[in-house]
Amino acid sequence: GAEDFKDVNFPVIVNGVTTNLSRSEFVGSRFNPAMADAILRHYESTYAPGEGYAESHGQHQKNDLNINALLRLDWNINTDNKLMFRYQFAHGNSDKYGSSHNTYYFNNSSYNMVDYTNSFVLELNSRLSEMVTNEARATAVFVRDHRDYPYQGANIYIPNDTYTINLGTEYSSGQNAMHSDTYTFTDNVSILAGKHNITLGTHNELFRFYNIYRQYAFGEYKYNSVADYFAGNVNEFYYNYADPEITGSPVWGATTWAAQFGLYAQDEWKPTRDFTLTYGIRADMPMLLNKPTENAGFNAYAETFKDTFPELYNARVGEIPAPAILLSPRVGFRWYVDDEHTAVLRGGAGLFTGRVPFVWLSNAYNNNGMEAKSVYIQNKKNKDGVNPWEEVLAAAEAKGVSAFTSNPYDVLIKNGLVQAQNSGMTINTMNRKFKYPQVFRVNLGFDKTWDGGWTFTFDGLFSKTLNNIFFQNLAITSENVLYPVSHRSLLQRDEQCIFYHRCLGQHQQGLHLLPERQAGEVV
Repeated sequence: GAEDFKDVNFPVIVNGVTTNLSRSEFVGSRFNPAMADAILRHYESTYAPGEGYAESHGQHQKNDLNINALLRLDWNINTDNKLMFRYQFAHGNSDKYGSSHNTYYFNNSSYNMVDYTNSFVLELNSRLSEMVTNEARATAVFVRDHRDYPYQGANIYIPNDTYTINLGTEYSSGQNAMHSDTYTFTDNVSILAGKHNITLGTHNELFRFYNIYRQYAFGEYKYNSVADYFAGNVNEFYYNYADPEITGSPVWGATTWAAQFGLYAQDEWKPTRDFTLTYGIRADMPMLLNKPTENAGFNAYAETFKDTFPELYNARVGEIPAPAILLSPRVGFRWYVDDEHTAVLRGGAGLFTGRVPFVWLSNAYNNNGMEAKSVYIQNKKNKDGVNPWEEVLAAAEAKGVSAFTSNPYDVLIKNGLVQAQNSGMTINTMNRKFKYPQVFRVNLGFDKTWDGGWTFTFDGLFSKTLNNIFFQNLAITSENVLYPVSHRSLLQRDEQCIFYHRCLGQHQQGLHLLPERQAGEVV
């Protein structure tokens, strides 16, 4: 009512002239302790937050932590062999609490970013003969990143004109983790042959990525005001989970296995004391070792666009690019242009592959329109004249349960109070002819040193991306204007769906493709 508001006067200064303005504000914009206590009491009694629930308001003490440790062992086996082992541990905990002048998070409604990294290195250096040496190295790196939250509770989001309140598990943190395991084996053989220093080697990597990112893992209830919150007048409800019929659990993240195998040969040739020429070639073969879950319905739909929309035709869910060998030749030189070696001209050219960013491809394993399910409900009548949230309330009353819960899967899904749909709103996939990134580089440099320590340096570099990661949203069409995709219009199946974007069988809001890139195309 009117008693909940008051007129607030505030000055505005423009070019040194002060003007007093006023506006009507909700008394709670000052967010007093009495209001905070009432909000927490209502939350605890209505939403039944999970085990470990403890919430408070007031001053928040941020606690960040960093720990690093290193262990190294060296063993001189004999005059020709040396073994080294190194272990490194790193742990970080960063408190991401972030209230501001117009946004308030209760003390345990934020999250901590937690990281653990364990690195192991085993290296053997051997002298096989007077002219031949060998270096073998094996490594294993285990990274565990996740968002830590104090308790499992429905997220309450109350935006207002002057302030916003956030309560419960932070909406992007309930299921948010990235684990990566990286194993490498490298072996280099160096051969001295007169004026040549020849290197033959191999570098091989095996990757495992576990990625889980699911917003609204315990549900989110959005309210237009604090008064609506106390009255239970929900504006919007969100809930995302994994389909246990496919995954075995509503909590699920995709696992991606990948590898990159490499062979290389290089010769460093010194025909004179003033000139060195280095040339070589490298062959890499990156590959994905497992496939995303096939989406047969989507693939059948994509087949119909073979002649009219080839980009969509090649966007198959469940298929991966075939392994391909990437050749990287390169050459470089170093030339001292004077006998005193005070001036050197240096340069090189080559094609470079580097480590393939497989983690960028891992979203194709999470967002395939199969495992993930989503619920989105608005508290208003749809085009058929039905209010879906009122239907949920009526069904909950008939079942003898509450529609306000921190355990949406057991309460809402299992009891059939809401109907989930495949999270096909966003599908990530890869073109069957996808090419891994490669870059061509040419560089030229000159160094000149004078007595007294003065040095002049010139460097020039030219890079040309031949193949690169490129993301394309096939659900958006553009006719001189790029229209935004409306989540709500898609769910309501209204006419905007046809006008603003390609509906793709009324299931996809965003279809993100990693297409084949042609030589010379740069992103």
